[in-house]
Amino acid sequence: MQNREREKLPTRSREKQDVSVMETNNSSIVSKRSVERLYFSNESHFFRYFVKKPQRRSPLINRGYWLRMKAIDFAVKEFLESSPGRRKVVINLGCGYDPLPFQCLARYPHLCHNAKFVDVDYPQLIERKCDIIEQTEQLVNLFSRPERLEFKGPVAFRSDQYLALGCDLRDLTTLHHALAEQVDLRDCELLFTAEVSLTYMNTEASDAVIKWAATLNQARFCLLEQILPDGKDQPFAQTMIRHFKKLQTPLHPIQKYPTLDDQKRRFQASGWAVPAARDLWSLWHDDSFLSPEERILLNAVEPFDEWEEFAQFASHYFMLYADNTGASLPKLAGRPTKSSGTPDATAKIPFPASADTAMSITFQENPKKLGLRRFGSAFGLRDGAVAVHGGMGSASRLDTSDVIGNESTNAGYSIKVSGLVPPRMCHTITTLGNGKHLMVGGRKSPEVALGDCWLHALEGQTWQAVDELDVPRYRHCATGVGVENVLVFGGKDSAGRALTEWLLWTERSGWQKVEINGAQPQARFGASMVATRSNEGILFGGMTEAGTILCESWEWSMDLENVRITFRNRSDELATSLEGRQCYGRFGAAVSQSQWGLTIIGGVSQSPLLNEENEIMIIKPGRSPVRSLRQPGFSPRPLLVGHSVHTTKDSILIFGGGAVCFSFGTHWNNGIWALTDQERTHHSWRFREEIAPGRYVPKDEKLGDGGDPAKKNHPPIPVPRIRISSARDFDDVVREAQPVIIEGLNVGECTNNWTSNEYLKDKVGTDRAITVHRATSRNMSFQQKQQKNFSYETMSLGSFLDEISGGAPLYLRSLSSEKPSEKPAELSQDFPALSPDWRLPDQLQVVKEHAHSSPLRISGPVNMWLHYDVMANVLVQIRSSKHLILYPPTDAVSLSFPPGSTTSPVNPFTDSDKIIANTHPQMAELHPSDVLFIPPLWPHCASPTSATSSSRTSPISTSASTGSPAPGATPRGTSEPSISVNVFFRSLASQHYSVGRDVYGNRDLVAYERGRVDVDRIAKRFEGLPGSIRAAYLRRLGAELITDADGQQE
Repeated sequence: MQNREREKLPTRSREKQDVSVMETNNSSIVSKRSVERLYFSNESHFFRYFVKKPQRRSPLINRGYWLRMKAIDFAVKEFLESSPGRRKVVINLGCGYDPLPFQCLARYPHLCHNAKFVDVDYPQLIERKCDIIEQTEQLVNLFSRPERLEFKGPVAFRSDQYLALGCDLRDLTTLHHALAEQVDLRDCELLFTAEVSLTYMNTEASDAVIKWAATLNQARFCLLEQILPDGKDQPFAQTMIRHFKKLQTPLHPIQKYPTLDDQKRRFQASGWAVPAARDLWSLWHDDSFLSPEERILLNAVEPFDEWEEFAQFASHYFMLYADNTGASLPKLAGRPTKSSGTPDATAKIPFPASADTAMSITFQENPKKLGLRRFGSAFGLRDGAVAVHGGMGSASRLDTSDVIGNESTNAGYSIKVSGLVPPRMCHTITTLGNGKHLMVGGRKSPEVALGDCWLHALEGQTWQAVDELDVPRYRHCATGVGVENVLVFGGKDSAGRALTEWLLWTERSGWQKVEINGAQPQARFGASMVATRSNEGILFGGMTEAGTILCESWEWSMDLENVRITFRNRSDELATSLEGRQCYGRFGAAVSQSQWGLTIIGGVSQSPLLNEENEIMIIKPGRSPVRSLRQPGFSPRPLLVGHSVHTTKDSILIFGGGAVCFSFGTHWNNGIWALTDQERTHHSWRFREEIAPGRYVPKDEKLGDGGDPAKKNHPPIPVPRIRISSARDFDDVVREAQPVIIEGLNVGECTNNWTSNEYLKDKVGTDRAITVHRATSRNMSFQQKQQKNFSYETMSLGSFLDEISGGAPLYLRSLSSEKPSEKPAELSQDFPALSPDWRLPDQLQVVKEHAHSSPLRISGPVNMWLHYDVMANVLVQIRSSKHLILYPPTDAVSLSFPPGSTTSPVNPFTDSDKIIANTHPQMAELHPSDVLFIPPLWPHCASPTSATSSSRTSPISTSASTGSPAPGATPRGTSEPSISVNVFFRSLASQHYSVGRDVYGNRDLVAYERGRVDVDRIAKRFEGLPGSIRAAYLRRLGAELITDADGQQE
């Protein structure tokens, strides 16, 4: 219907633009519907009737639209609460499909008994909106005396509570007459709202609307739209303006009225008294608008860590409230806004003049599509080169490093970082006095903080694993103290809590908690910290757990010998100075000591937004800050968010960074900015190369010793435990292809109901025949001397459960109940009576969409042999607990897998020496409702840990176990069944899987199966040659394959 109506529209330029403006409504309501579904679960949903195909937007877009919706709702509710007993009329100019009238009638029925809501928009759009209203019982029932009118005049729908006017806002005469005919304008109070609608009109037309509204008695006006707080060349502003131009809906008034002061003058000139204007970032920080508790609750809806981007968005949108009734300004007006400020003469913290500092700024563009990363961390290399490691790339988080250098640095660096080191962002890398660098924490998704730490030395260019953090964290701050110590404070953990503890790391002692002497800073993340002397420094800024930026500055002094820290709060000295607040009240700023003084670069502040004058500040005692990054003719301007900074002896280097600019596009800082002394000859810095990860070095291997890590024993590391809240989070898990244990998911009532053998017998049937494994020892083997040490046996479910309870070594891996040799197992079909108890969590949407099979596993006191699955899978523990040992796919060559086989004769539970050497085991312990993600081709084996009361096997050991039963021994005693559901799914493109029957989901990939055929053909080509020559050539070919494999791994 909409497409046909559009075809009837005139094709002249003005009408074409009208269509483009109307189409902005389609995008907006989809985003608002996304917000409604997530953030308003406890109230009636009205966007649903106007959005047929809902889409989940990104957390940033959801948070931005939530703030817009909250601001409009706040203003309307405050208006409805004012002047009790008076008739109220809310007129939504350029309403689109926004269901504001229905929301207010449902949310605030006690305030709406004497209120009327008026929607105004293009006639075509209003007609379609009224069609939907008329056809939707849930909407019409909110009105008394509803009437749909034949669409010949402006009035399309009316009732006691609602009026819909189809009228072009440029035709104010028609609008005024239609409104006056339906509403007694002399005997009511009016609130005009315009949420991002007048901005699409040319400036003269939108000014005319504002002037017309001011002529009406007892009127108020609430305007929400875009501004340019720092000019149109600010990168976020550029991206926003370009986006709307591309949509053929340019933002007109923003060119004439770019700032809050301009907008206030606009309304005053149009006849409105006392307009108040605030950007949405200022509203976000106002506790009278949004309490800290409400902000924290938002974080429970979906993980969120796009704070800088959110600040940029909210600083480029504003709310203006104008009034001609003579009433006092509403709460929404808040504190007066400031577009500029000067230092207060009483401020004790000095902000001195820059007359003695002359700086030169140069820019070098990166090669196309290289150097694009945000939230990485920089450190120095040999020959004066600089690297930035990790961060967020154009498509995913990175585990690579970019290297930049000048004309004196060499190429061909090889920083060795293991594939076991996960990609990360929001981590820190701190330079120690001895030339080493410590990498600490970071995150995958906002709910997956990392606790691993790595030490890098210039000698050997190798990262070495060191002691992990007790509490994984990201967005913490860190600085070097003394010669070989790193001080760490704050950050966020996986649960979203802001952290308050202080930690000290030394190479000799690892991590130690720092004792606090006296008052201390509150918990925060995203703060900045730097040592100004060997054991003294400052901490400033950061964000509370409630999402507001702290305007604080603390001096600290560290007693290294006693691991004790003392603070002095200097925050009160900033309160009277806007310049002081913008200098120290930042989130996500980079800070370092340079030859010019303390250098503070970028980040975001409380309102107003950091501008070109104060993005970079260089502080010296007794002088004012240097505050100009930009000089005449200097371009392009960077967006100083997620950037990295490194200080050399003669330069301050800025590289990387940028931001997702809401729904408008992504801005990348595509180059290197070098700040140097004008009076000195400076080097030209440029992008040199991107370094892929190299070899793994365990923490017990000496850095730079040149030894072969493949000959080392690598102790097992635990599989990380995480929480996820969305399908997107799990998509990230699958993409990173590392095992994780996911906690806190809803897997149904099975964790309660299946703990009873009698319940299982009753539901499934005691006599139900099943095929099980009966082992001759605890350790089942698929290839023990080429013979299985178990037999397949058909028995009743009741007998099976009874025997397990008596300690029998039995194991069930369910098969299809229809065609066990042809069809994969599926729990819902094979055990329909148990199926209602089980649910695959919603967050595992990709598993549902690409599922292959879902076998039920019930185990007595027996260990599953070492094997790998070609398909990815999730193992959901239902009853009892279970230990697993997992190995990365590259370890398969050390685990004695026969050619073409997915099972190994190696027994990790008894062959301790054999399993530890040359491999990198990871350990997982599963408890009920835990979900283990096992990536494709990861060898693993499993052992029930509560199977018997008389004997248990340690999951892995580096020496002979004293408590394990001898190989071949049959366990005795009582036993608790271990129950799990295993769901296999295809995580690769379908063409990679072998065609044909694959009941168990473990047929090797088609490339491997064909490759084995090719290997056989290659070997036959050398037949007839002497054995030594044949062997030499085959080994050379094998070496070429290994070299290629190593290159692929890097």
